[in-house]
Amino acid sequence: MRNTACALLAYLVVTIALPSFANAVTVPRELTEQANNGDANAMYEIASLYLKEAFSPDGFSRRDEHFASAINWLKPAAEMGHSYAIMGLADAYFFGHGVQRNGKEGERLLLQLAKRKNSNAMTLLASHYASGFDGAIYLQRARKHLDMAVAAGVDSKDEFFKHVEDRIENFNKAYAGAMKGITKDMNQLAVYYSFAGNSQEASKWLSQSAEKGDKLGQWMLADQYRSGSGVPKDDVLAYMWANIAEAHGKPGDVSRRDEYARSLTKEQIAEAQRLSRNWKPKR
Repeated sequence: MRNTACALLAYLVVTIALPSFANAVTVPRELTEQANNGDANAMYEIASLYLKEAFSPDGFSRRDEHFASAINWLKPAAEMGHSYAIMGLADAYFFGHGVQRNGKEGERLLLQLAKRKNSNAMTLLASHYASGFDGAIYLQRARKHLDMAVAAGVDSKDEFFKHVEDRIENFNKAYAGAMKGITKDMNQLAVYYSFAGNSQEASKWLSQSAEKGDKLGQWMLADQYRSGSGVPKDDVLAYMWANIAEAHGKPGDVSRRDEYARSLTKEQIAEAQRLSRNWKPKR
């Protein structure tokens, strides 16, 4: 059976490849004609052309119109049962590319493929379960679908398969460390939950880390208070945590802290500094 990484290459290039950030996508006329005549493979190929150009080379910028064009071709191809189109569409729902973010719909699409004994879908679904979506991380489901993929013929030494296994193992290690009070593991759990869309759970672990005196946790918590992510927006508390982190940090952190003060009045800055002076780490 084909190696999973190779089998998923046509799909994964959409997610991890960073080709040129062109202004327009040129679709061969013949390919368009084939797609308009109901050729699902041609539909998927056109969608792939748009998806490959949807991200900038650095991966941080994107062209939403390219995602929208890709979705217009992925949907009919997926409805015709094209497996890679279904995976591409599921991925779009998981990340909100060209459609409203909806992890449950992405899950439904991949479960549909998994029931057809598609081992690639099983591994991909395990990856999304391990990364989390809609605010939750599903490690047991991830493990279950990895085992199903192996039973369906996937090589457990496959690079993508091992990536998912590592994600499960790393989360479990971080959780175990966090429960023992290790702040770097608390910060890592916060990152995992934030990616899964659970900013409240992320802020819970950052608060514990920050209260224990972890500088990174303090900066991350300051950012959450500044943006109102996972906690009520509070510029005074944001400055307080930035001020505490700066006091235990490098000289360059001063300018970063001062950015937090720009939206504050003199009275608010004084209050944040008072809170900083009175703060003591919890052990």
